[in-house]
Amino acid sequence: ENGKINFSSDTPLTTWDIIKTRLIDTYGGYLYITYNSAEMPVIHYLATPPNTAIQTIEFGKNMLDISNLVSGSDIATAILPYGTKLTDKNGNETGERLTIESVNNGIDYIYDEEMVERYGIIFADPSTTIWDDITNASNLLAKAKSVLADKIQLLATIELKSVDLSNVYDIQAFRFLDHIRIISLYHNIDKIYVLEKIEIDLFN
Repeated sequence: ENGKINFSSDTPLTTWDIIKTRLIDTYGGYLYITYNSAEMPVIHYLATPPNTAIQTIEFGKNMLDISNLVSGSDIATAILPYGTKLTDKNGNETGERLTIESVNNGIDYIYDEEMVERYGIIFADPSTTIWDDITNASNLLAKAKSVLADKIQLLATIELKSVDLSNVYDIQAFRFLDHIRIISLYHNIDKIYVLEKIEIDLFN
């Protein structure tokens, strides 16, 4: 909102490279394709997927298995981001890097308040929060927010096996990027999740 998207590059970029590095990797969001009446592809880029599944996935009903795939090394509730190396008026490196202080109320890191209250401050590995190609503080802040959101999402990412009841009843099938309510009182879960990966067992 406050920054500019830099589309310049020293080497030629494909359309996908531009979309991924300048949009998704920096600002997050979801990208998917539909086809119009002329069978032409239409690219959708949204902050959150628009569809909600009619079906739910419930323990004891159509949930077959559930697991949490979080690795402790991947979890973070705070990020200290750095951008490009700074230079003086003569073009010499100063030994410092761009930070988000100027666009983040004088603070050079961001954190998720709810998750900090629950898990404490856990900073992401510094080696993973340095982006040499980001030269604008607003873009650096946007990138940090996107990465932190991904880290937070890891705390609430699950993988499960489920029966799609559309094979049995007259009900809409699960679709990629659907919001789906998952209920398992046994696992203390009753929450809406976004369906980000589907694997179908063609033999079953």
